[in-house]
Amino acid sequence: MVTSVIDGDTIDVVIEGTKNAQRVRYIGIDTPEPYAEKVPECGSKEATTRNKQLVDGQTIILVPGTDPYDTYDRLLAYVYVGDTFVNETLIAEGYASLLMLKPNTQYESRFSALYVNAKTEQIGIWSTCE
Repeated sequence: MVTSVIDGDTIDVVIEGTKNAQRVRYIGIDTPEPYAEKVPECGSKEATTRNKQLVDGQTIILVPGTDPYDTYDRLLAYVYVGDTFVNETLIAEGYASLLMLKPNTQYESRFSALYVNAKTEQIGIWSTCE
């Protein structure tokens, strides 16, 4: 279950059978940072809000990547709420850019096409952010 939404691409979850929250970073996408040095990046509030709408308080399915942890010890995963593929939804709706890091590149072509479409059509934050 999602216990906290950190930003547009990071959440805290309690995995069934455990007591402590685990930080999860979505694979393949990158959203604007809300805690930049002086000023949050353009679109960070919108991306975080949309992520909250999708996952906050929800029971989710996590599909870890080939390389399951990053250098910050966050679980790298594809995230689903029912039939909704959250990583894909955020990029398709224009709240995220593409961030593919090997070996976690399973959806690279799919995410890339969605990203290009969102930018081209100025969907989501791409209507106001560069």
